[in-house]
Amino acid sequence: MKFNPFMRLEITFLFPHFVFTNLCLDPIMDKPPEIIDLAKIVEPHLENDGKLISYSSRYLTKPGDNYGSVMLSITAEIKHTNDGHTEKLPLVAKLPPLTNEMFWTLFNPVVTALRENAIYEKVSPSLRQLQLDSEIPESEIIDVFAKHYGCRISLDENATILDRNAVLVLENLQISGYRPGNRRIMFDYDHTMLVLKYLANFHALPIALRQKQPTKFHNDIFSNFRRYDISKEMTPEVETDFKEQVFEEVRQALGDDIKAYFRYLELVKMYHEFMGNPEECEDGLFTTIAHYDLWTNNIMIKYDQFGAPDKLKIVDFQITQYESLMHDLIFFLLTSVETSLVEDHFYVLLSCYYSEFIKCLERTKCKTDEYSFEKFLAEMERIAPVQIHHAVFMARVLLAEETSLPEDFKDIDLAMLKKPPSTALLQKLRDIVRLAQKFEFFW
Repeated sequence: MKFNPFMRLEITFLFPHFVFTNLCLDPIMDKPPEIIDLAKIVEPHLENDGKLISYSSRYLTKPGDNYGSVMLSITAEIKHTNDGHTEKLPLVAKLPPLTNEMFWTLFNPVVTALRENAIYEKVSPSLRQLQLDSEIPESEIIDVFAKHYGCRISLDENATILDRNAVLVLENLQISGYRPGNRRIMFDYDHTMLVLKYLANFHALPIALRQKQPTKFHNDIFSNFRRYDISKEMTPEVETDFKEQVFEEVRQALGDDIKAYFRYLELVKMYHEFMGNPEECEDGLFTTIAHYDLWTNNIMIKYDQFGAPDKLKIVDFQITQYESLMHDLIFFLLTSVETSLVEDHFYVLLSCYYSEFIKCLERTKCKTDEYSFEKFLAEMERIAPVQIHHAVFMARVLLAEETSLPEDFKDIDLAMLKKPPSTALLQKLRDIVRLAQKFEFFW
């Protein structure tokens, strides 16, 4: 057995408590795993009576880091029975960890994969239909989702628990012209404004659906995205190990500012208490479907003929939750936007997002009287402190050195995350704290 050179598995730690040492991935065979009954999954989603004749697959170098899934690039041969026409259809198949028990436990696809399935089966079509019902022209519909070609949780049609035969099939966004973000390159003004526009619509549309169809929303949408702390499977030893590592990095970054360091420790406690709270999130003004992992690698952008960012898709919805929209907005600004842009234009960026948010509610004929900018800022002050630790944690992922990964991706030694922090990482940590202090959501 040898490792497929197309499969790049870069372990990134999105959630608190995750740190591992000397973890070896299970070997991946050159031949990708077979998807049994793929035709049964995709054919209901094909146009013109399409039938799957055959398919080929290879491991996909995923656009962005993929957490605990196997990604396959699929070329499907489709025959349209109405006219006999055949075509090659580029798809992506997303499978749960197939053999690695550590990954299965860590990323818990029994929960996380179901959330992502619900995004494509329920949320995406509901938000699209809402816009059509609001008489928004097809050319103006906002759609942040890849086209869905079906999913299943098991070969057993009566199964209620997801197993290793689960699969989600989507459009291949790269073939459709979308390019993934680069975690080491922060978004500039043009890219940030595009993200804010799409993000505001992504957040506003579920709120509009809740206003106009409350029963459908709570029965079909909300029930799939209750708060879930994915880190609860971690052992106390792992949690302690992680905290010591991150705390030391923050201490080094803050230097002699002991007051700020101890405040950061309080914010860590605040974050853990929030994530560990099993209570349902209430229907607040700004509560919506939050991606909860919105950073550069989970954003794919299409450029126009002049090279300007033009359209956008969001990917990887495994930890999507029913939460305040501010979780996404603040996390995105702290992790994925040029620091100078945030520092110089923070309230301008908030205003641009807010204006697009209100515009979307108005376009879907919803009431906006309660959604004042003052309440919006109050929501920012309430939620932003919770996201500081999340952003600090993500900084190491953003700035991980490419050379810290082995060329053949055979043995991913996660002790690399214990290496002394780079100058760039320490600067990013200082930037996050400085921004939080400047805009008064640190203390």
